[in-house]
Amino acid sequence: TLLELCDCFHTSNQKSILPYIQSPKSDFEESLFTFSETGGLQGPFPSPKAPNVFCVKNSKFKLVYYKTPNNFELFDLEKDPKEKNNLYGQDLQIEEILTKKLFGWMNR
Repeated sequence: TLLELCDCFHTSNQKSILPYIQSPKSDFEESLFTFSETGGLQGPFPSPKAPNVFCVKNSKFKLVYYKTPNNFELFDLEKDPKEKNNLYGQDLQIEEILTKKLFGWMNR
């Protein structure tokens, strides 16, 4: 994506996110997920030596897993962009999908 922004030639098997960056209303695949992890240096459960906060999201939902104290937060990013309403535990289908994706990624 960065090479595309610079008009540099590249070869890649990865799908570019440049069209989405240039136009958030573009036809971006909803099945794409991004993952992140952190040592959680701040907050009530710091862990500077190993990741303890994990996240998976698509363009509509975000699931956060706090390894310590073993709890989850699920947010509807369209209806709740400030992530104030935790939907985890409400038996939403996306909860199961994101949980499987996240643990699959964590155990890679």
